[in-house]
Amino acid sequence: MVRGDKNANIKQGKDVGVVIDPGQVGSGASFSGSEPNHFWLNIGGKEFSTQSGISGADHKGDARAIALFDYDRDGYQDFVLVSGNRPYVQLYRNKIGDLMPAETTYQPIYIRLEGGNKTASASDKWGARDGIGAKVLLKSGDLNISRELRCGEGLAAQNSRTMPIGIGANESASFIVQWPRGATTVVAEALPGQLITVYENPADSPNGSGYSVSSISKVSKGIAQETLTTKTHDDAKVSKLFLDMSKPHTKAKYRMFTTWFSTCTSCKAASPLIDAISLHFDDAELQVLGFNNAGGMLGDSKSDMEKYAKVYKPAYIMLSDRTDDDIDAFKIEQDRIITEKYEDLPASQITPTTIVIDDQGRVVFADFYVPTYSKLKQTILEWEGRSDF
Repeated sequence: MVRGDKNANIKQGKDVGVVIDPGQVGSGASFSGSEPNHFWLNIGGKEFSTQSGISGADHKGDARAIALFDYDRDGYQDFVLVSGNRPYVQLYRNKIGDLMPAETTYQPIYIRLEGGNKTASASDKWGARDGIGAKVLLKSGDLNISRELRCGEGLAAQNSRTMPIGIGANESASFIVQWPRGATTVVAEALPGQLITVYENPADSPNGSGYSVSSISKVSKGIAQETLTTKTHDDAKVSKLFLDMSKPHTKAKYRMFTTWFSTCTSCKAASPLIDAISLHFDDAELQVLGFNNAGGMLGDSKSDMEKYAKVYKPAYIMLSDRTDDDIDAFKIEQDRIITEKYEDLPASQITPTTIVIDDQGRVVFADFYVPTYSKLKQTILEWEGRSDF
């Protein structure tokens, strides 16, 4: 429930149910109970396999829509996810092709459609310039595939107009385009890796055949890798405070601080994410440290924290020996590192937050939530300039 008056109506909201301060939407507060997204992998066009966790797509934000497009042009569909809360936009790269042997990595046939109507008015003869509504009927060996170019695939979302159709190990295909106004275009041979632009009006094509053939240029991974391996992190923030706080507890290459207090329901909800991080990272690579940031008269005492640890068994080293001065210093450092990223809300007012530093105190990751294991692993691989991300 959202109340427009930040101060006057919060108590009223608490009387009837859950309250989300409007200012917290930008920090990742959820209207949907932090329900994770689900991801299914198409297996040969006959069945689906759930790959939510391993894919990294199991984000708990309030997802609203996705749009498919092959942004790196490697033949494997990527997608962009738009959410109603922060992070508002996330780009997911399909890395299946990277994991497959070269001999079984196949290129799709790319098809673009161009309708014959070039005016702003409807036409009785030609369809819309973007080709919306046209159907592609493709045959390759035993495969018979049907696709339709549509202007909406979800909530205010549209996939790329470039239509990739995979034909597996087959060497060629043929297809027919059925245009909304009744015309058809036949392409007798299409090869993997080709970009075929089909024109409803044959006169618009370069040679009058009704289609043209070119190729898709893959994004050079060599350039990206060269950029990554020369990272020096000279511009990274450095936290001497967090480095000093971590030293008595770990010599891990990376140290992850997560904030919590005993009555924090969001902290308890994030426990499975922290459990997964602690389970899958070796202690020498990454150690999770839990800092209780509830101080003052209403804060958690050492005995409160011990009771919490006994009941909930958190998968992190609990930094229980802290003073009110330590809490104040921690919050100031939080705000310095995270709040600058968003500006609209002090990080110290949100729990849990996550800050990951390396063994030199350089900030590797910082945000208003606990990341999934896959998100954190990817971040570290990118930080290290490794090619396997």
